[in-house]
Amino acid sequence: YAPPYGGAKDPVNFAGMVGQNVAGGLVRVTSWDRLAALAADPAVVIVDVRSDAEIRSQGPLLPAGAAAGAKRMHIPVDDLRARLGELPRDKTLVVSCLTGQRSYYASRILSQSGFPDVLNLDGAFTTWAAYGRHRVEPPFPHTA
Repeated sequence: YAPPYGGAKDPVNFAGMVGQNVAGGLVRVTSWDRLAALAADPAVVIVDVRSDAEIRSQGPLLPAGAAAGAKRMHIPVDDLRARLGELPRDKTLVVSCLTGQRSYYASRILSQSGFPDVLNLDGAFTTWAAYGRHRVEPPFPHTA
């Protein structure tokens, strides 16, 4: 069996690669229940790598109690390499997307580009929205 655009085992191979990289320390992860505390820390920047359309339709990644002081940046993953200069190298970067795959890629890009303190939000926006979301009513503001 061979699907037209990849091997039948691609998802299994990808999951194994991610697990190996986490276990080997190449990718550091954090969970949704730590996001509010991280966002309240002035040494942390939340980097949302979802598309503009996703942010407009789903809203911002906005931890409860951290809205006023949280430093957030929106850089779609497709633009990340071109915009690395906009990100602070002296802060902890917590990276999120919709489900975790793009934030995993973004975390690897950032780490390989010399950013010393990068955390991937495990489960990303979807998990945070299901378990820890501060409810924000539409229309959602575009976050920059």
